[in-house]
Amino acid sequence: MNVAVARADDVASSITEVKGLPFLGIGHKIRRDPLNFLSRLTNQSAPLIKFEHMGRPVYLINSAEGAEFVLQTGHKYFHKGHFYDKVKPMFGKGLPVLEGEEWKRHRQLMQPSFRVAELRRIADLSIEMADSTLKKWFHDRDAIEVNVDNEMAKLTLYVVAQALFGIEVYKHADTLVAGVDSLLSISELRIWAAPDFHWHWGSPYYWKFKTARHAMEKVIHEFVDRRKGGETFGGDLLGLLIAAMGNSDEHSITVEELTDEIITLIVTGHESTANTLTWMFYEMAKNPVIQERVFEEMQVVFSDGVVTPDKYDELTYTKAVISETMRLYPAAWSMARKNLEEVTIHDVKIEKDSNFMLSPYLMHRNRKYYANPEAFRPERFLNGEMEQQHKFIYFPFAAGPRRCIGEKFAWQEILSVASVMCQKVRFELAPGQKVEPIARVAVKPAHGMNMVITSR
Repeated sequence: MNVAVARADDVASSITEVKGLPFLGIGHKIRRDPLNFLSRLTNQSAPLIKFEHMGRPVYLINSAEGAEFVLQTGHKYFHKGHFYDKVKPMFGKGLPVLEGEEWKRHRQLMQPSFRVAELRRIADLSIEMADSTLKKWFHDRDAIEVNVDNEMAKLTLYVVAQALFGIEVYKHADTLVAGVDSLLSISELRIWAAPDFHWHWGSPYYWKFKTARHAMEKVIHEFVDRRKGGETFGGDLLGLLIAAMGNSDEHSITVEELTDEIITLIVTGHESTANTLTWMFYEMAKNPVIQERVFEEMQVVFSDGVVTPDKYDELTYTKAVISETMRLYPAAWSMARKNLEEVTIHDVKIEKDSNFMLSPYLMHRNRKYYANPEAFRPERFLNGEMEQQHKFIYFPFAAGPRRCIGEKFAWQEILSVASVMCQKVRFELAPGQKVEPIARVAVKPAHGMNMVITSR
C-alpha cells in the first residue's frame, strides 16, 4: 500500500535513521526526557524517523501526510502498536486497546453513554462541582494558594465518578484518585523501559499496580452488585452499561468487560480534562491580557451570572484558548500503531509488523507547520491560520475511526468548569513555582501547579 505524500523535492530526504545501542536502541534516551529529546529530533529531521527499541524498528511519523495515512486514509492497514501491550493491564478489555469486531462491539455498547442527554448531564455535574470547589476555596477568605493540578484532578474525578455511579461515590474518591495515579505512572514507566522489569512479580511496581487496580475493581463491583441486587438504576452511565449485561445477543457485555470499560472511563475521563484545565489556567496566569479577555467574554455571554451549556457556542474566544491549550498540552502526548502488511510511506517501504509512533505533542509544536510554535496564541484558531494548513497538523483527540469517543464529553466538562471559574476568580502563578511538563499518558506538570487564586 502506498501513501500520497509531499514530492521528493519538498523534503531533504524521506527518512532519518537514529542509531542507538545494540538491541536497546534509544529507548533509554527517550525515557530520560521524552518531550525534549523527541522535540529536538523532529524539528531537525525528515518526515520519517527510524530508530530501534528492544530489537524492534520504530518509525516516528513526522509529517501531517503520514499521520493522515496511518490514522485515517490507510487505517485498515494498522492496528494498535506493540507499545499498547504495556497499557493493556490498565485498560484490560477496555475500548482503547481492542481491535476488529471486538472493538466495534464495545464502541456500539459505549456510544449511548455519550448521547446528547448524557453530555448535558455531564455539563450540569461539572457546573455543580466547579461551584462547590469555589465555595470550599473561599469559605472564609478572598484568596487562596492551592495546587491546581491536584484540585482539578479531584474535581474532574468527582464529575466522571458521579456520572458513572451517582452522588454516593464521595466516600470512595480517595481510592479512585490514588488508583488512577498508580495505574498511569506505572504504565508510563513500562513503555520506554529497556528492558521492562516493572512487570515482573519481583518488582514493587508490579505489586503497587496490582493493588491499585484491585482496589478500583472492588469499588466498581460493590456498585454493580448493589444495582444487580435491586437498587434503582437511575440515569447514570453505570445503569446504561449494566443494562447491556442483560442482553442475550451480540451486544451483551460480561462483568469483566464492564469493569474494564468503567476503569477506562475513570482513567481517560478525568485525567485528560484535569490536565487541560490546569494548563489553561497556567497559560492564563502567564498571559493576563488573555485571562481578562476570557473573563470579559463570559461576562457578556452569561450576563445574568448563570452558566448554561446552551450558550457555550457563543464562547468563541474561550474555545480558542482551550484549543490552543490542547495544542501545547494534548490529552495523549503519543500513540502507537503497527502495520498488518507492508506499506510505503514517503517512498520508504516498511515491512509488516513494524512499530509506528505518532505524537500530537510533537506535531503541534513542529516548526514546519507552526510559526513560533512554543508561543501561546489563541488567535491561531480565530484568524484562519489553522484552516490554511494541513488538517493533520492538529489532532489532540486522535483521528479517523479511532478518534476519541469521549471528545464531546471532555469539551462539555472543560467549558463548564472554565465558565464557572473564569467568571469568579483570577489566577496567578505562586511565587517560586517551577513549571516543567513531563510525559505521562498525558502531559503533566512535573512539580504540581501551585497558584494563587483570588476572588473577583
